[in-house]
Amino acid sequence: MANASSNHKFAIQKGLNARIPVLVEKPITLSYSDTLEMIQLAKEKNTFFGSAHVFLFSSYLKKFSTYISHLEAVKSIDIEWSDPKIEDRYGEKKFFDPSLPIFYDLLPHTLSILKVLLGKSSLEFKFLKFKRGGSELEIDFLLEEIDCNVRLARNSINRQRIVKIFNDDQLAIDFSIEPGFI
Repeated sequence: MANASSNHKFAIQKGLNARIPVLVEKPITLSYSDTLEMIQLAKEKNTFFGSAHVFLFSSYLKKFSTYISHLEAVKSIDIEWSDPKIEDRYGEKKFFDPSLPIFYDLLPHTLSILKVLLGKSSLEFKFLKFKRGGSELEIDFLLEEIDCNVRLARNSINRQRIVKIFNDDQLAIDFSIEPGFI
C-alpha cells in the first residue's frame, strides 16, 4: 500500500497487528520513538518488519564498490543528489511530499549508498546547512576516517545522482539516469 509518510505509523500498526509482514518505504515513521514502538510491536507479534533501502540491493552500486575496494585509501567522498519538482519516471509523474523535511526524504538514500560502497557506518556530523528555504541541505560528516560532503536538493532543474570518491585520483559514478556510468 502506498501512503503519505505521515500515515506510515498507522499503516504499520494495522499490518503488524494483523500479523502481516511489513516492508515500509523511508522514512519508517516521523519520529524515533514511533519507530521504536513499531519495532517493539513487530517483536510482540513475531512478525517481519523492515525498511526498504533499495540502494542496498543496487547492482551498479555494488559494481562501483568493487572498484573502490581496490583503492589504497579513500580520503573523501562527495555526493550530489537533486530532484526536480516533478519528473516523469517509469511512466508516472513523481514528486516529493513538501510536508516531509528534506533530510527525512533523501538522507536515508545517501546513507544506504555509503553503506554499500564502503561498508562503514560510524558517523560524526561536522556541519549542516539549510539553503533555499529548506529545499537544499549540505551536510559534512566523517564516515569513520573519511570526509564526506553530501548536497541534497529538491525543486532543482534536473535529476542528479553523482558520487565521487577521492584518494590520489577521483573515481565517480553518475546514476542520474540508471544504471548510470562509472
